[in-house]
Amino acid sequence: MLKASLSKRRADSLGISATGFRQRFLQHLSSQHLGAQLRQQRKRKQRTDTKISSIGMIMGRVYHFMQAGGTAATHVEQVTGRKISESQVSRRCRAIGVKIFEWVMGEVLGPRADPRRESDAFYRGMRLVGLDGTMFSMFNTPSILKTLSKAVSRRMKAAFAKVGVVCLVELGTHRPMAAVIAHQQEGEITLAMRLVGQTPAGCLLLADRLYGVGKFLVAFLKSFMDGQSDFLVRVRKGSFNRRRIKKHRDGSVLWEIWGTDPEGGKQLFLAREIRGVVIGRGGHRTSLRLWTSLLDAQLYPAQELIKLYLQRWEQEISFKELKIHLHGGAPLQSCTPETGCQEIASLLIAQALLADLRLEASRRGEVPILRISFLKVLHHVTALWEVFSWGGEVLSEKQRSQTIQGMFGSLLRQLSPPRRARSCPRVVRQPIGPWPRKLKNGGDSHGEFHYEISGKIRK
Repeated sequence: MLKASLSKRRADSLGISATGFRQRFLQHLSSQHLGAQLRQQRKRKQRTDTKISSIGMIMGRVYHFMQAGGTAATHVEQVTGRKISESQVSRRCRAIGVKIFEWVMGEVLGPRADPRRESDAFYRGMRLVGLDGTMFSMFNTPSILKTLSKAVSRRMKAAFAKVGVVCLVELGTHRPMAAVIAHQQEGEITLAMRLVGQTPAGCLLLADRLYGVGKFLVAFLKSFMDGQSDFLVRVRKGSFNRRRIKKHRDGSVLWEIWGTDPEGGKQLFLAREIRGVVIGRGGHRTSLRLWTSLLDAQLYPAQELIKLYLQRWEQEISFKELKIHLHGGAPLQSCTPETGCQEIASLLIAQALLADLRLEASRRGEVPILRISFLKVLHHVTALWEVFSWGGEVLSEKQRSQTIQGMFGSLLRQLSPPRRARSCPRVVRQPIGPWPRKLKNGGDSHGEFHYEISGKIRK
C-alpha cells in the first residue's frame, strides 16, 4: 500500500512535481517545437493584444472536455487565469484549426507501460497493442450535414451525422498511442493505413476481422520488417490466394499468401494460421481463424495465442472509458466538422493524461493498473486540479504533495475487485437481425473459458 511519505527522487519519478493541469499538460510538449508548429500552421498573424495564447486555448479546451459541467470560457479561465467570453472561445478555436490539435495529440499520445512493472501489458517481451475504430455522433447542424452524411443502419439512417476515428491503444494500460480522425469520412481501413507506420518497435498488434485482409497485412508487414513488430489478427471467412508450406504439431499451418500492397501490386508474405474454438461459460462455442507473423510454433504455441487474442477486447473497454465515462455518451458539443475534430483530439489527449495518472497510482500501490477505476481517477483528478486552480498561490509545495498523496491513497483504497468469471447471455430485447429475442432473464453464466485447436484446415 501507499506509504505515508515518499523520497524526493521517487516523487519526481512519479510526476508529483506536475501538480496542476497546466504543468501536467506542458510536461509532454517542447516549447520550441510548439512555437514552431504554431507559427507554421497559423492561418493569420496573431494579434499582439490577444489575452490568451493559442496553446492556452488548446489547454483550456482539453480541460473543458474533462469536466462534467461548466462552460468552456470558465474552464479556459481556470487554466490560463485570463477571463474570456464564450464567443471569443468559439472564434479562437475556429481560427486555430485542427492540425495543431492533431500535432499536440501526436506529442502527448504514446506507450507508457514498463515491462518490468506492467508485465500484463506484454507477451514474451512484446507490447500488446490494439487497433480498432469507433465513431462519434454530431448534432445535425446545417454546417455538419453539408459536409458529413449519416451512417446507414440495418433499418434506416442513423439519427446523427458521424465522425470516425481509428486508434492504436496500449491494451495493458488503455492508453491511446496514436489516432487518425476522419476529416472527409474516410473508411476505417484507409485510416488504419496511416497508423501502420506509427506502430513502435517490439509490438504485437491484435486486431479484429476487419483488418484480416491481405491488403492491410501486406502494408503492416512492410512496416514491421523495419520496426520489428508482429501481428495476431482474426481473419474473415473466405478463400485467399495461398500455398500450404507446413503443418505444425500444435495444429497450426504455415502458409505462403499472395497479398495486395497499397500501390496495387502483388506481394508474397508468410503467415501462420491458427483455427480454434473458444468454449464460453455456458457451452457456447465460437470459432476463431487467426493469422500471425509469429511463425515459431514451439516458442508461440497455438493454444496460447488463441487465449492471448481475447486481450483485444481491452480496446473496447478503452473506447467505453473514452466515450461513456469521459465524454458522457452524448453527441459532440461542437457545431462544425472542424471543431468536432478538435473535440475528438481533445478527448484523446485527456484520456492519455488520465491513463498516466492511473499508471502512477498503480505503481504507488503496486497493484494491477486495470483494478484502478478510470471513472474514479477522472473524478479525483478533476477535483484536485480545480482546488489547485483556486488555491495555487496559497498552498505550499509540501501541502500540494500531501494533497496528491491523499488523492492517490483514496484511489488505492477503492480498488475494483478482480474480474469475475461470469458473463451475460448475448441476446437483445427486440427481434432485430439474427440475434435471439430475450423473453426472460436466464441469469448469468459462470465459469472459465476453454480453448480447443481445430485441425480442420483445408489446403
